[in-house]
Amino acid sequence: MGMSDREHDIIMWDCRSDGTTSGVSPTSSALPQGQSTSDDQALELLRAEARPPIEAQLIDKWVPQIGSYEVTGDTSDKDILSSQRTQQTQFQALLLMTDDYTTATPGYWVSIAPVPSESADGVLAWCADQNLDLDHCFARFITHDPAVTDISKH
Repeated sequence: MGMSDREHDIIMWDCRSDGTTSGVSPTSSALPQGQSTSDDQALELLRAEARPPIEAQLIDKWVPQIGSYEVTGDTSDKDILSSQRTQQTQFQALLLMTDDYTTATPGYWVSIAPVPSESADGVLAWCADQNLDLDHCFARFITHDPAVTDISKH
């Protein structure tokens, strides 16, 4: 996929304390003009671009988890990318890898909506407001603290 296709798909989000977000165009981490990338590289790029806003605004907060895919599972990287693009459009979703956090089973791509909350119930209310059932949206606590064990609520 060339840069002209990718520049419209990669969006970084400024997560504000009031739960709103604003889109920012790709930064210098975007691929050079004309360079193509594999689906795996595109996932890694989305992961890298999502990390700063996650670390700055979502650590030690509850957020809506709106998708997950096992890295070695049946879902192809192409299908994960397609789903993530849809979730970016609908919910400004960010893509993370569970290996980067102590809150989940390693080896999963996870799509989260950048809507931080101090409580799981606040996230579940957001899910309901978006008309997402508990199979498609639940509360996930994002942290680096291995002592935290209460990490999800359906």
